[in-house]
Formats: sequence, C-alpha cells, structure tokens
Amino acid sequence: MRRWLPLLVLGAIALLTRSTSRKTMSRSPSSAPAVTPEERQRVVDELAKLGWPAAEVVHAFAIESGWRPSSLNPSTFAAGLAQLMPSNLAKLGFRPDLPRAARGRAFAALSALEQLPTIRAFFARLPSWRVPGDTYVAMAASGFVGAPDNRIVYPQGSKAWYQNPSWRPADNGSITAGSIRNVLLKRMVRA
Repeated sequence: MRRWLPLLVLGAIALLTRSTSRKTMSRSPSSAPAVTPEERQRVVDELAKLGWPAAEVVHAFAIESGWRPSSLNPSTFAAGLAQLMPSNLAKLGFRPDLPRAARGRAFAALSALEQLPTIRAFFARLPSWRVPGDTYVAMAASGFVGAPDNRIVYPQGSKAWYQNPSWRPADNGSITAGSIRNVLLKRMVRA
C-alpha cells in the first residue's frame, strides 16, 4: 500500500467535514441541554405578545439553535436560542464592552430565561410580523421583515450565500426573503 493513501483519505474526510452546511457545523453539540417545556413556552408567549406567531417561533428557534441556549456559531459568533449576531447583541446593550467573539460566547453561556429579555428586545425593535415565514426572516436578515418574496437578501456567490445553502432557492440563485421564509414554512408543513 502506498504511504500517501491514508493521508489522502484523511484529507478527503477533512474536506467533507468542513463543507457541511451551516446548520450542522455551527451549533453546539446535540448533547447540550435544550430548554425545558416551561422555558420554551415562556419564550414563545413573550414573542407572541409582540405579534410573532407562536408556531413560527417554535420552528424558527428549532432550526437556528435546536432550542439550546448554548448554541454558538463558530464562524460568526451568532449565539443563543435566536442565534443573535454579536453586533445586534451590542446594539441591544448586551456586553458592548467585549469583542464580538467574547460577546457571543458570553450570551451563549446564559440560560434561556436570562437570554429572554435580550431576545424580546430584539424582536420588539423589528417591524411587525407581516408575512408567513417572517419570524425566520427576522432571525436570518432582520432588515427584510415584510419584504417581497423576490427581494434579494444575499446575492449568489456572497459569503452569506455560501454559508447558508439551505436558504438558497431551488434554482440555486440568490437568497431571497421568500427562499428564507420557505425554509420555515416547509418545516412547519412537515411537522
């Protein structure tokens, strides 16, 4: 057997592992504890008071964090149940003194109920829910809540386009408000 063959196999495995989708590589281990049913209901109720549909909240948070408050995206440092970006956390007053990576880690270290005031403040500052699927758009690209389905959010070939293959439309074109909504709506239909 050639000496380089095991290295080739290991290299191929490493490449396959690195090319997995954002959803599988960017979250904390599935063994991390999820919220209790009571905590989940409290989060859902708080966002429903702001006009965000409960069913959408349940499924959007499941997509983004698996309802695990410790979820942390290792490349963007989006953190917690709602996968809030460090820049949004700072705007909301959460540890603006920390560098973005440390801020994300600090938020992911909080419990669900400790994260709830910041999550509530994030959703409260957004435009009102308008279109089915907007809860996921709020989390993925908050500036596009209520935008027409064909509005381009992340152009084909952009960094975010590469990082989020599940958000791409069937034709693999640019990610739109509609293609992001469809991720949530398809999940809700399957449930």
